[in-house]
Amino acid sequence: MSTELIGEGFKMMIVGMGMVFVFLVVMNFLMRIMGKVLEPYKNLLAAPAPAAKKSAAPAVDPAAVAAAVAAFRASGK
Repeated sequence: MSTELIGEGFKMMIVGMGMVFVFLVVMNFLMRIMGKVLEPYKNLLAAPAPAAKKSAAPAVDPAAVAAAVAAFRASGK
């Protein structure tokens, strides 16, 4: 009886994984078709906003740095 349950479990696992695989293949196929169909309309979208420049390092308050250094030296380490 136990081997029958394990066999049924494997069958259900294979069927379930197969269905997921088929779904993903069909979804990929349909998305490619949709991309080709909507290609002529890509100019209707607004241009993306330019990305803001990021500084190399975040601004740090010099007084906070001085306080941290003083606290570290006062701790005796």
